[in-house]
Amino acid sequence: MPFNSTRNADILKLGDTLYQVLPTGDHSYKLKTYPKTFIASDAVAAMQKAGIASGPEEAVFIGQELVESGVIIHAVDDEKRFANDFLFFRFVRDDQLLEDHQRTKRRIGLKALSPVLARGSSTTSPKHGTGSPQASKKASPKDSSGSGSPKKA
Repeated sequence: MPFNSTRNADILKLGDTLYQVLPTGDHSYKLKTYPKTFIASDAVAAMQKAGIASGPEEAVFIGQELVESGVIIHAVDDEKRFANDFLFFRFVRDDQLLEDHQRTKRRIGLKALSPVLARGSSTTSPKHGTGSPQASKKASPKDSSGSGSPKKA
């Protein structure tokens, strides 16, 4: 089938709409968990409810178009066709976000993040105001020894 940019743009728009209306989550099957997935039959129902498809047959057709366009993919078998069934699919954009997040974690390293996380838990939260005045003192500038006492001028 020849490339049709209008058709492809329409499929991408449908994928964006489905991404907004269809919740994803962790789904398990045979003791294995598949993160950030959705069940195909739930997607069929969501497409009908959102007005993307007028019936289940049209929703399955659109789902397969999303697979062929690379918007969604089966959680295990890249060759699996979309069907109104208990099948796990995921949005490819979630894979890309997860890969970017994991790459960033590897680059920075969890060890490098731990001082930032520890510091963030001891400061006053302006939104919630749950910190104490003592917590605010901990957030004040420290001397080079790291003792926690304020810098002397």
